[in-house]
Amino acid sequence: MGCLFVALHMFKIYFRVKLYFSLHLPGPTPPPPPPPSTKTIAVSDITMKLYSSRRYYALARVTVKNQDGKPVSGAVVTGTWSDLVNGTYSGKTNRQGVIQFYSPSTRYRGAFTFTVGNLSANGYVYDPDQNTETTDSISTP
Repeated sequence: MGCLFVALHMFKIYFRVKLYFSLHLPGPTPPPPPPPSTKTIAVSDITMKLYSSRRYYALARVTVKNQDGKPVSGAVVTGTWSDLVNGTYSGKTNRQGVIQFYSPSTRYRGAFTFTVGNLSANGYVYDPDQNTETTDSISTP
């Protein structure tokens, strides 16, 4: 009987100690939260249109979208005209993620080429590898 009493007493002490430490000691440290995903922007489309009267000029319409395919408003787009005309221009996209660039005019025939050089927007990183296109051109007849 004495051994049984001692065994029961030791059993109660063991569970009291285990309960105490399980309530008062911190558990395993949870893993850190995952890093925030990077929000990216890229050129989704460049469409070109040619105009003529006595002189020729072109329109480049650039569309900027994020990693989810949604338009990005207020993105700053920098692009360069080359071939027939030259010049570098910048501007901000509208609510639909679109900006239009008009080329200088010329009386000569040939190709108008527009190349996007950079994009920037608050909270986003420009990922040129995600561009659908970076350069587009249109030629006079």
